[in-house]
Amino acid sequence: MDTGLDRGLILATEPIWILLLARLSLAEHVSRPSWTGAAAATGGIAILAGPAALSPSTGPRALAGIGLVALGTACFGANTIVLRPLSRTCGPVPATAASTVVGTALQLAFAGSLSSHHLGLLPPAARAELSFLALGSTAAGKPS
Repeated sequence: MDTGLDRGLILATEPIWILLLARLSLAEHVSRPSWTGAAAATGGIAILAGPAALSPSTGPRALAGIGLVALGTACFGANTIVLRPLSRTCGPVPATAASTVVGTALQLAFAGSLSSHHLGLLPPAARAELSFLALGSTAAGKPS
C-alpha cells in the first residue's frame, strides 16, 4: 500500500538539490554545516517515515511516479537558485511574479493532458490537496 512516505522522502531531498545546484550553477561555496544540515533534515524524514519508505516499488508506473517526484523536487531547487540573482536585480516581488507567470505558462502547456473525467476520479483528499496548492499556497500566498 502506498502511503506517500516514499514521495515524502524524495521531497525531503530538496535542500540537497538547492545546495548542489547553487554550487554547480552559481559557483557558491557551500559550507560543511549546510551540507550537514541538509543531510540531517533528509535523514530525519527517513527516520520518521521508517523502513516502509525505503522498500522498493514494483512496476514501471511506480518508477515513473518516483522519477516525476524527484524531477519536480529538482525543478523546485532550480527555481530557487534562478530566483536568487533575479531577486537581487529586480526585487523579490517582481522576481516572484515573473516566476509565477513562467511557471503558470509551463503548467498550462500540460493542462490539456488531463481530462475532466480523470480529475473526477481523484479521491477527495487529492482534490483537497490540489485545491490548497492552487488557492492556498499560490493565490492567497502572494503578497498584495
